[in-house]
Amino acid sequence: MNYKELINKWGDCPDRQKMTARQEREYVDDWYQTGTSLPTKPYSPLSSEDKDYEGQEFEVVGILTEEEADLECLPIWKIRMKDERILEAVCDEIFQFD
Repeated sequence: MNYKELINKWGDCPDRQKMTARQEREYVDDWYQTGTSLPTKPYSPLSSEDKDYEGQEFEVVGILTEEEADLECLPIWKIRMKDERILEAVCDEIFQFD
C-alpha cells in the first residue's frame, strides 16, 4: 500500500475513537505497510528530549507492537541514530509525504 492508497482508504485524519479494535489494528497495519514505501527525511522530533538528534539521518530498525505500546498510540517506528541510540518515532517525525 502506498500513501495515496492509505489516505483513500482511511481519510486524512480518521477518528480512531470511533474505530473498533479490529479497525484500529487494520489502520495501524496499513500504516506499517505504507511506511516501507515512504521516503524518510532527516529526523524531526516532536518532543524536546530528542532535539539533539534533530536533522540527523537514521535507520528504521523496527516497529512497536501492542505488547510494547497501547494500540491508540501506534503506529510507532524504532529508529537507530548514528550513535547507535534507538529512539521511537511517529510518522510525522521520520517520513516525507510530498
